[in-house]
Amino acid sequence: MSQMPIYTRVLVVALRQRRADELTQILERNGCLVTTTTGVTAALDLAGYSDFEALVMAEDISPADRAYLRAQVVRRQPAPVVISNRSSRSVIIQLTQAFKEAQGAAD
Repeated sequence: MSQMPIYTRVLVVALRQRRADELTQILERNGCLVTTTTGVTAALDLAGYSDFEALVMAEDISPADRAYLRAQVVRRQPAPVVISNRSSRSVIIQLTQAFKEAQGAAD
């Protein structure tokens, strides 16, 4: 599969609720099932008991927190796609590309 799965489950992490809402709206319009949180600690908790195919981290998460969150999520989830997003408009493009790259690595 070189495209995003149908009904992709996505965990969105942003510090600002407005940013989380922007990303959620775009992802949901494109068929994603989205869970959002406005904190790294809550995201780690969600990663411990929720299944999702992708993690989207907004640019307002510090680089150190993004690295830590990425490492923890990858250990807890079965092969999630993880992206850091700077522009809401590009989130679907980034996710699609990340799924293509993940599939290429699995082949």
